[in-house]
Amino acid sequence: APRLRIHAAGLFARIDPSGAVDALSKILVDGTTAEQQFAFTTLGTIQSPRVDTLLVRWLEKLRAGQVPPPLKYEVLSTANQRENGMVRQELSSVIGFLSKLPSIAEKYQAVLEGGSAERGRTLFENHTGIQCIRCHRVSGKGGKVGPDLSKIGSKFSREYLLESLLA
Repeated sequence: APRLRIHAAGLFARIDPSGAVDALSKILVDGTTAEQQFAFTTLGTIQSPRVDTLLVRWLEKLRAGQVPPPLKYEVLSTANQRENGMVRQELSSVIGFLSKLPSIAEKYQAVLEGGSAERGRTLFENHTGIQCIRCHRVSGKGGKVGPDLSKIGSKFSREYLLESLLA
């Protein structure tokens, strides 16, 4: 079961970080999307030159358009945690490339797919910097100043919602 494999990979990374890099690399190739996203998150916690080399390859793939949309944010987020010069240089190159794309949806395509409903709910309800819930309602909970967002996903495209958030 994917959830069991994700949990096992996390434990493996704590027990044997070096050995876990191989297992996580394999998950990046043939795991489910959720497993792949977790693999990137876990790789970000392992201090190893092998992780840095792996991330540089994934950043190169991202710039070449070879990374599936649900993984783009994970690649960028994990690379952004690294201090390795090669990773930082390639990340800067990818960000420069993305900033030249013409539309907001293209620039931020990495966040259009994937993610976690639980993490989104936590940000919406509890994040002190954005405080969405102070103005917006979802399922009867929250403020009344902004529009009710309970069924917003069925009314508008992800691209529209992303542009609304960013612009």
